[in-house]
Amino acid sequence: MAGVTHLIEHLALSALGEQPYDYNGFVDQVRTAFTVTGTAAQIVDFFNHVTTALAALPLDRVPTERRIIESEAAGHYQSSFRQTMRLRYGATGFGTVDYSQIGMRWLTPQAVQAWAARHFTAGNAAAWLAGPVIPELRFDLPPGGRLAPPALTPKRLRFPLYVESDSLGVTLSMIGERSTALSTGLSILGHRAMQRIRYVEGLSYGVQTQYEQLDGRSAHLIAHTDPLLEHSTKAGSALLDVADVLSLTGPDAEELARSVAAMDEALSDPQSAIAEMDRAVHDELLGAAHFTLADVREEAQALTPTQVAAALKPPLDNLILVIPTGTRSPRPHFAPYPEMEAHALPGTEFPHLYGSGEHMVVGPSGISLRDADRRALNILWQEIVVGGRWQDGTRLLVGRDGTEITFRPPVWRNPRQVLAAIDANAPADRLVDLEGPSPSSQLPRAPKTRRRGSIIAGRGPLLLIVAGLVLVGIAATLLLVLSGKH
Repeated sequence: MAGVTHLIEHLALSALGEQPYDYNGFVDQVRTAFTVTGTAAQIVDFFNHVTTALAALPLDRVPTERRIIESEAAGHYQSSFRQTMRLRYGATGFGTVDYSQIGMRWLTPQAVQAWAARHFTAGNAAAWLAGPVIPELRFDLPPGGRLAPPALTPKRLRFPLYVESDSLGVTLSMIGERSTALSTGLSILGHRAMQRIRYVEGLSYGVQTQYEQLDGRSAHLIAHTDPLLEHSTKAGSALLDVADVLSLTGPDAEELARSVAAMDEALSDPQSAIAEMDRAVHDELLGAAHFTLADVREEAQALTPTQVAAALKPPLDNLILVIPTGTRSPRPHFAPYPEMEAHALPGTEFPHLYGSGEHMVVGPSGISLRDADRRALNILWQEIVVGGRWQDGTRLLVGRDGTEITFRPPVWRNPRQVLAAIDANAPADRLVDLEGPSPSSQLPRAPKTRRRGSIIAGRGPLLLIVAGLVLVGIAATLLLVLSGKH
């Protein structure tokens, strides 16, 4: 239910307005956080307000906060992390981070409060405090149990693979077991790739890496560079070369020492204590083992090149390479991401009116959008996780594996039959009524059907009449000639 938790976070803070202290709230993949910096009295007042608001949200502000969140989302750029999560996990669990916050569109105030009552409980919360203990600080939340994070249920994919994307740049995406060796390996990978891609080959301005914890046991690794389109294949090959060699031989002694020293310096920063406390409550909520700064420092100092190489090998076995659309894959043996299936589901076919060769196919098991090459996007009725419907009959369906099909009535033959099949078979509790212009509102009119071929196509009756007159004329002439001979 993307967007619901975000909406609750906004509602809980909506009445505070401007304050003489700094406060904020945010939602990430697994948690909602409320943060404040101030005096002891200000901190107590802030959390008293938050916990009171969570128990009785200002539900009259739901439309207002929904509008604010939609405006906020419109300004966000596409994220490599979000995109690759969708590619790996579809439209469930961690994959939902790449979808619009459609859950907000149909939520009633009562549903919002019920969601808050289930998730914002004492048993499902943890807190940290930087500074002296505040005896007056209380978190008066209702009782409740700890909720598990989203399950990591990946799609069935054949790795390694590549996918073409409208986003710029080249991205490596990998999933690995959370460890100091893995985070160190990713850091060294980034430095090696930067040296080669920018300073040696001059293909791109830089290389960025990202290490994102998921369920407390697994981490998502990103390595990204943004060359010009014509250099994308070469830059992607360089990224892969660096990753492959590092997973085979590990870093050299100088690289490893430099990386460990940089980590030790970062951990010695007084501000790192705040980051450690945040990681501690994060691990607590996920039920994962927590490593203190001392544990991380000790583990890093004991790392060997072989351990770093071993940590990188399994992630490379589930690698997804994202390249710009139209770019040649730098590895011929990488399989293309399976955007479509070889065959449509069985059912009745409805042709596209614009002459594209596409067909919408609806049957007892599901719905398909088949292209001119007979490949298809398929969604089983029971696999629909969410859908949108507009008053003009337009429908958006999203399958569990992330497949999306949009039905626009004006472009299909017999659209009422297709619409009736969708509304009869799609789970009613997963369809959301959507307001505003539909995807069909700006479509051009379907072209008129015209015969194509020779210049006489479509003129048969007229030519037959003319031919008949000519034949009659010839026959009359022959009769006159014959009668003249007698």
